[in-house]
Amino acid sequence: MAASIAKAQIPVPVEPPPDMPTARKLVYGGAVWQDRRVNEFFGGGSRVTVRATVSEVWRQRYKEQSTDKLMVVYQLTPGPREQFQCQACVPALGAALFAADERGRWQLRARSRLLMEGAPGAGAEDLQMVQLSDDQWALRSRRVDVASGLETRSERLVLDAGLPARAAAAMAPSSPSTSAKASSAPSPRAAKARTPSPGDGAPVEPSVGELSLALNEGFKDKPGPLACGAGAAAQSTGLSVLSPGTGPRVEVVLRFNEGRCPRPEPGVVRQRLLLKDGQFIPDESSAADTPP
Repeated sequence: MAASIAKAQIPVPVEPPPDMPTARKLVYGGAVWQDRRVNEFFGGGSRVTVRATVSEVWRQRYKEQSTDKLMVVYQLTPGPREQFQCQACVPALGAALFAADERGRWQLRARSRLLMEGAPGAGAEDLQMVQLSDDQWALRSRRVDVASGLETRSERLVLDAGLPARAAAAMAPSSPSTSAKASSAPSPRAAKARTPSPGDGAPVEPSVGELSLALNEGFKDKPGPLACGAGAAAQSTGLSVLSPGTGPRVEVVLRFNEGRCPRPEPGVVRQRLLLKDGQFIPDESSAADTPP
């Protein structure tokens, strides 16, 4: 018995994480992905079929609640990435979260194939994992876009939102009071909910959760030094994780200019936000403590 207990306490070695081709195939089915969302993002509409090239641009391994995890981020471009590098060319970003199971094998935990805008010109992405609390991490994305000296900047956080509603409902045990007649003849609405989305590229997988954009704060088209010269202050965004308290909290600081060149007025906006129901919302308790 002592031997079996000792054996149970031996940590299970974790296999090497999936390589780039393996991970991409699990998330997108291959190097090219076709979907109505790709058409909508790149402005192809319903009459033009856009086939997105999928390029892995970032990955980071970390531990959450003693579980080994791996976050992978992809750029989607309408053709080869190296041919999509103009300043006005904006790729899409997708992401996937892998986690090691009790046998040390990597499983696809959550994903969002098309999540948000990427870096202009399909350039390098500013990404990092940040720890929101003792048991929760988030993917932080800082985006900068400059056109004619006007700056657009944003701070974004992506979270594991868990199983989609339809998958969670499918995995939930049936109610004992449900009659045999009702369970054997599902309603048209229920049948439709279990049908994969058109052009999704893969069947619905009840065990795979969703990644969601929980925070997106910033400013758009504000005049910076490139537009106004030395008369304009430098602009920036910042994000800090605060003490969890009643829930994960962050502070976003936006520094931007208002008005016309040559001397726009610099300003600072500070926002404290609390994670609630998968989204960061203004922290009212923090606002109440702030003097007028």
